Amino acid sequence: MPLDALVTGRIATFAGVRGFGWVEAVGIKDGRIAFAGSAVDLESRADPHTRRHELDPGEIAIPGITDAHLHLIGAALAAERLDLSGAATLDEGLRAIAAAAAARGPGDWLEGGGWDPGRWGRWPSADDLERVAPGRLIALWAFDHHALWVSHAALAVAAAASADHPTDPGGASSATLPVGLLLESDTRTVAERVPRPTDAAVERAVSSLARALLAVGVVGVHDPGMLVRTEPLWSLDLLTRLAEQDELPIRVHVGVREDGLDGAIDRGLR
Repeated sequence: MPLDALVTGRIATFAGVRGFGWVEAVGIKDGRIAFAGSAVDLESRADPHTRRHELDPGEIAIPGITDAHLHLIGAALAAERLDLSGAATLDEGLRAIAAAAAARGPGDWLEGGGWDPGRWGRWPSADDLERVAPGRLIALWAFDHHALWVSHAALAVAAAASADHPTDPGGASSATLPVGLLLESDTRTVAERVPRPTDAAVERAVSSLARALLAVGVVGVHDPGMLVRTEPLWSLDLLTRLAEQDELPIRVHVGVREDGLDGAIDRGLR
């Protein structure tokens, strides 16, 4: 059967013994690369209906990249929140926080991340946040997502929500850190109190990030699931809905966590 599309030019493959192998053309059929080889050979498999694309002399086509571990929904939302990864010092980070807080409504949560205590020379604290954004509800993830920097107001919300089950908002593993620093599972005490964005907002953010990934050659991701717990299979349902609407231009291998296994089995997923 004739090819759906034919791409010619300088094309790298994984067929090389050392490094890339190189071909002159690839033929695409039913959304997959069906043939790779010389332009003459593949031209014989085309017909007048085959779409043709010739790379410019300075262009190289390479195999698409699959990210082996990307929390897609979390990354998409983070792309729209305060980014502290470029703040070289704590003071610089606090200035960015103050500006972001000033641009939001008085009752809105300020979310973001990217801060690094190693780069800043010390752990930040809730008191630091209070100086630049007094009374503000703030939750900022560390660059590695193993710590959450929160404000006094955020801790108060968590304490009030946990009134029926009194606990130290910091938890045992965070007890030696400044007030406002939560580690590992302790982060849930605040993270689970932050209002969830609407499904429509999440879908818009995911679709936008997926297109940005595709633009730099990332064609697929392995998503191990949400960092903050939601309803089992919620992320699977949302991503499936996006794919069915043709709003997910990359391939996503969606992880199912333990609390979603029974639901996955009931649906007949394998």
